[in-house]
Formats: sequence, structure tokens, C-alpha cells
Amino acid sequence: MRQTVRRLHVHTSSNVGFLVWLLREFGDSVYKRIKAAYPEEAAELRRQILVICFEQANRLNRLKNPFPVALMALPMAEHALMFPEQILGADDARF
Repeated sequence: MRQTVRRLHVHTSSNVGFLVWLLREFGDSVYKRIKAAYPEEAAELRRQILVICFEQANRLNRLKNPFPVALMALPMAEHALMFPEQILGADDARF
């Protein structure tokens, strides 16, 4: 499991796509399992997940043009801010 935590730690510098993969691959209880076994790594993973989601929400909020992507930006930004709760749970998902 520790090797998995290290591998996840390496991938967290990418983007929200990683988080989707994380949920799909390991299920929504992966963070709880990591937190129970490796609290220090879990704290860093939590911080990185929150940063990824917050940066994605900010990026989407800055889109201001008439193209369809910009029209979908606000709902996508709101989803990015709610995404940590799916991974981390309600207690650890606070920014």
C-alpha cells in the first residue's frame, strides 16, 4: 500500500483527470484507507487534491468568452469545488 501512496503522490501534480482516475480505479474510500494506514502521506495527498480542485475552479471561473466552453465554465467550476468531498469525505474536504 505504501508504494501505491507514493505512486499517487507523484501523479497528483497533474490535473482533475487524475482525480477522476483515482475514484474510478480505487473507489471513493481510497483516501480513508490511505489516511488510516499512512496519515502523513494522506495529509499531503489531501492538500494536493484541494489545490488541484481549487486551481481548476479558478481557471474555469476566468473563462469569459461566448464560446460553449465558457458557458459551461461556472457549472464545471462549482463541480470542481464539490469534487474533493467525493474523494476526501465531508470532514476533510474543507478548503
